[in-house]
Amino acid sequence: MRILAVFHDNNLNSGATKSFLSNILYINSQDNMQVIAIVPKKEGSLANLLRDNKIETYQMRYGGNVYDAKKRGIYKALAYARCLVKSMISFANCEKSARMLCSLGIDAVYSNTSTIYFGALLARKMKIKHYWHFREFGLDDQGSCHIFSRLYLSLMKQSKYIFTISNILDTYYRNKYRLSNTVVLYNDISKEYINNQKKKHSTINVLITGTLCENKGQMFAIKSLGNKENIMLYVAGKINSYGEYIKKYISDNNIKNVKMCGLVTDMSELRKNIDISIVAASREAFGRTIIEDMLSHILVLGCDTGAVPELITDYKTGILYTHGSKEDLIKKLDWIIDNRTDCEKIKEKAFEYAKTFTNENTAKSVFKYITNEMQ
Repeated sequence: MRILAVFHDNNLNSGATKSFLSNILYINSQDNMQVIAIVPKKEGSLANLLRDNKIETYQMRYGGNVYDAKKRGIYKALAYARCLVKSMISFANCEKSARMLCSLGIDAVYSNTSTIYFGALLARKMKIKHYWHFREFGLDDQGSCHIFSRLYLSLMKQSKYIFTISNILDTYYRNKYRLSNTVVLYNDISKEYINNQKKKHSTINVLITGTLCENKGQMFAIKSLGNKENIMLYVAGKINSYGEYIKKYISDNNIKNVKMCGLVTDMSELRKNIDISIVAASREAFGRTIIEDMLSHILVLGCDTGAVPELITDYKTGILYTHGSKEDLIKKLDWIIDNRTDCEKIKEKAFEYAKTFTNENTAKSVFKYITNEMQ
């Protein structure tokens, strides 16, 4: 059986790509299964890794079908125009790609993220089943809007299954779009993230990691912990325009205890120095870094919104604080600092819980959903 895997980017540092890739590698390893991959034609190392794993890979010109709806005035119009042009290029290339791919005997298409229609359109043109992995709310967490909402709805309903990565995300799509074809599958995490090593350090080191943007809450963490005694805050994420804004705020306010790490390619090494991690996103669709941190014996201090409470049982596998409340964050952080013995027990329970995500359960489930429907 041949599965066409449609990636949304060529970036191996993306959590969404890592999660999708683990499913693809598992499917391709099964008897009588062959994965053929499509990757956007842009800079990145994913295509080479796929080829190294003996997966036939094509790079094609296609891109996202969403635009930044939080921009204003001319900037919003420009964002919409860029998305429109990108979408037109994608649609044109979809016609050509479908004709070429039909000769390869593909049985089904499996696409990553809701932001790109390319895979769903290919499946429609090739008249084969489509499976779609959704990892984001869209407007609520990324500030993005779909440029062709009716087409988007049609493609969702056309898909055989839509895999969602948390209960709250599943409920969102079922309620907003009246979908009945969704299935909740939490992300798998590689055993490579299991990390028992710690380096000695004098301060209490706190980590917040993820794309640098307003919705991820880096500024909230900095404003809450800036110059707090004996605390060192590490901010991990590729420096973009919002990152420059953060750096300016740190400089202007003479904050000495925040380290901007930039893009970190070896998070396991960084996590050896970390005691506590903070999750401050306004609406996390899953929270992959929560499980990664637990696997590194880091106590996770997470906000009580989005999918975070699905992964953290308060005072058992982590600590929850009231989203947006500096006072509650500081209160819970002080409790962690003052109760080291209790926190060691929490970290051990969290580690055992997080290990259940390393058993390839989602990859196995995706494989079964696709192959059962194809038989």
